[in-house]
Amino acid sequence: MGAAPRQLHQARAVDTRRKLLAAAAAVFDDKGYAATTTADIVAEAEATKGALYFHFSTKEQIAQAIIQEQASWLDSLPVDEEHPVQAVINISYWVSSALRTDVIMRASIRLTIERNTFSTPDQDAYQQWEQALEQRWERASDEGLLAASWTPHAAAALVAGSFTGLQLVSQVASEDRRDLPARLTDFWNAVLPSLVSARGRKNLVVPPSPEWVSETVPLRPNA
Repeated sequence: MGAAPRQLHQARAVDTRRKLLAAAAAVFDDKGYAATTTADIVAEAEATKGALYFHFSTKEQIAQAIIQEQASWLDSLPVDEEHPVQAVINISYWVSSALRTDVIMRASIRLTIERNTFSTPDQDAYQQWEQALEQRWERASDEGLLAASWTPHAAAALVAGSFTGLQLVSQVASEDRRDLPARLTDFWNAVLPSLVSARGRKNLVVPPSPEWVSETVPLRPNA
């Protein structure tokens, strides 16, 4: 096979894999991990079982690949923001926006929560989410922006756990999580006075404008 046909074959394989992941994400988001079958995914993707098993040997491998998309997105976030507290706030609104617009991000969050139904469950994805937040809180602490009564680890655990709960409630209470930004704003207004020092609260923007969020939300590396 020459170089050009090989490149075309590789490009088609990448496109097929992306199509399968998007289809799997749509089904996982709708039905959950346990209720989804590989037949559901093949039907949603309008693909063949052969195409599916060329890329993924099991349903769990597909789910792990979707979760990895979330991990890659977290890794792509800038870490040198000027104000680390504002960075944490921005991340929460970025994730909120991604949950409403990107089915792979929605599915990755649901699969992370449902990971105990996997044959080999792990906590890596959720821990990575906490670690991404903890990095920013460590900077905030070093700069005297985190309240003295909080550790970076505790602050990250609070935000990660609260966001998880808020997005679940929003999923139940509103169509397409439309009220999630408002719930986030209520959360931040409630916790910032105890979580962040007076100096750290100066010039914080809560909430960022919806236009700013939609224009600046980082894309998934493989989107």
